[in-house]
Amino acid sequence: MIWGVTDEREFIGTHFNPKSKKVGGEPFISWLERLLDPRIIINFEEFKINDHHIVVLIIQMTMSRPVTFKGSRYIRSSSSIRVGLSFGLNTY
Repeated sequence: MIWGVTDEREFIGTHFNPKSKKVGGEPFISWLERLLDPRIIINFEEFKINDHHIVVLIIQMTMSRPVTFKGSRYIRSSSSIRVGLSFGLNTY
């Protein structure tokens, strides 16, 4: 996931700061890690490109099963992320 870049790949920047963001008083990164199953390695990388703040979320791939967030399964399909229910796929 990338913050600060449009779908047309234009750098516009973001004010999002994952290290200082809080969700309900809990640090954002801890909140996100707690709601992912299985426990996976996530990293946030921050860059300055043409004076624009860009944030990239790097998620390690899992081989054993889909990752769930708040109980919903997610899989990568091309350049988008889809929600998979049971053995079929439903998309937003």
